[in-house]
Amino acid sequence: HASGPPPVALVVDDDRAVRAVVARQLVRLGWAVRAFAGGVDVLAWLGETAPHEQPTLVVSDVDMPGLSGLDLARVLRRDYPALGVLLISGRGAPGLTAVSLDPEQAGRPPAWLLGKPYELAELATAVERTVLARWGAPRARRTM
Repeated sequence: HASGPPPVALVVDDDRAVRAVVARQLVRLGWAVRAFAGGVDVLAWLGETAPHEQPTLVVSDVDMPGLSGLDLARVLRRDYPALGVLLISGRGAPGLTAVSLDPEQAGRPPAWLLGKPYELAELATAVERTVLARWGAPRARRTM
């Protein structure tokens, strides 16, 4: 059994059905989930969130109106550097690839991009790599 409350993941997607699927998948992987329709919404929530609910992970669609997933990831990297960022996109090849958010800072960990369609096991791997890159240990699986 994991000790304490489950880690919190934020899911950001403008498509309600996709948002619900990703949220359900993360819950199956042991996460508590808060879902948002766009980047502006998640940034507003982060600005108001209580210290007891600090998220560990953001899973965001890339192609969204307004603030794109890449732009959101850049803002999160700058303002909330401890947050792991996993981007999901239906464009490009399936599988997991590292994407640099700040090419001028080559030493920083990348964000991860997971191509659709993907299996639950692929999402689990992507989440673990994302969290490892930020925290050094997979928070969702830490046990006492």
